[in-house]
Amino acid sequence: MCLPGESSGTIWVPVGYDITQRLGVNLAYYHVFTAKQSGAFVSDGSGAIPVNQPIPGTQVTNRLSENSVSIQVGYKF
Repeated sequence: MCLPGESSGTIWVPVGYDITQRLGVNLAYYHVFTAKQSGAFVSDGSGAIPVNQPIPGTQVTNRLSENSVSIQVGYKF
């Protein structure tokens, strides 16, 4: 069974800077290392194979990697 949310590890690089006593900027970079999983399709129970059982002769491969950047501006009242 393939789980689409599986990954092989992550890295976060956050940076924050106060421009003034009340105004600040935060920046973060997020990386998910590439992960790969393979397996048979899983039955939904609509055919002859019971639900959640692998379907013989089928194959699916899932690859996951991600890069993300976040920018935040904050103001203290």
